[in-house]
Amino acid sequence: SLGNTVRLYRDQLKKQQAAITKKIEKAIGSELNVKWNLTMLANIISAEITYGDLLKISAVDGVKRVFLENLYAPQVATEGDSPNTATTSTYMVGAADAWGSGYTGAGSRIAIIDTGIDATHQSFADAGFNHAIEELRAEGKEINLMTSIPTSGLNATGAIKLNSGNKIPFAYNYVDHNTTMTHNDAGSNHGSHVAGIAAANRYIQNGSNWEEAVDYVNAVGMAPDAQLLIMKVFGAGGGAYDSDYFAALEDAIVLGADSANLSLGSSAPGFTYSSSYQAKLNSLVNNTTNNHLVLSISTGNAYAFDDFTNTGLYAEDVHFHTGGSPGSFLNSLAVAAADRKS
Repeated sequence: SLGNTVRLYRDQLKKQQAAITKKIEKAIGSELNVKWNLTMLANIISAEITYGDLLKISAVDGVKRVFLENLYAPQVATEGDSPNTATTSTYMVGAADAWGSGYTGAGSRIAIIDTGIDATHQSFADAGFNHAIEELRAEGKEINLMTSIPTSGLNATGAIKLNSGNKIPFAYNYVDHNTTMTHNDAGSNHGSHVAGIAAANRYIQNGSNWEEAVDYVNAVGMAPDAQLLIMKVFGAGGGAYDSDYFAALEDAIVLGADSANLSLGSSAPGFTYSSSYQAKLNSLVNNTTNNHLVLSISTGNAYAFDDFTNTGLYAEDVHFHTGGSPGSFLNSLAVAAADRKS
């Protein structure tokens, strides 16, 4: 089968990487602290090294290129807010029209690669999700849910079904290599924020009744009946490096995710990485689309240039374009807010 062919290819590539690792260790005179062996989206060994060993590693036969990874900081809210997707996002992106046409995300899987999730939140309750799916099935719709996790082929080890539920069938912490999903250790609840925008349930349980979330709590996801694959890349051990994201993306493909969200954004416009590094990242983004995964990346995380200057923008001003890497890559689906105050 195709799955077996892919596994054989990846196993063979890992054997080759193990051989290269031994050559590198001989060249630097010490053991290589390998973080990830990436094989699906790119042939990369991610490791912690001494900066002075860069040239030694570059000279090793079989090493094509050595580059430094980016380290990302989690987004931390500076003030509280009350979600109100019912009157803003749903109409801004046309979600209400999609729902009216029968597209609620049922049967799809969204990978949230972020700071984790508050799995106890009412918007991610398994009961509300199951109620919506049962309702759709009663209408005669065939919906295939992810109910099991592959026992091999994943970068994650020991991945589990969170609370044995259907809403979140997969959860893994790629920084600490465990299944801790709360975002307290990352100091940011951004993961829950993003997961809620993507797929907060459309039903909230109120006693023995079911309430429409859009009316009851003014918050509902754009694809409320989708399942969530939670891939935590910020944790007690720090994070998140590029390779943590890449490892999660490879698993998203293995798990059959339809889309993956990366809230990565540079404050500088355009392409902001070195040419060689940018070429590698751009190739990786292209490979996600070749594997039928829609990669959603924030256009930027620095608002608009004029917010800080109050001087006005001009047509010839390069800063009019505030989208930065990697959202500026061709095959990413860049997402921006039309009105950040709402």
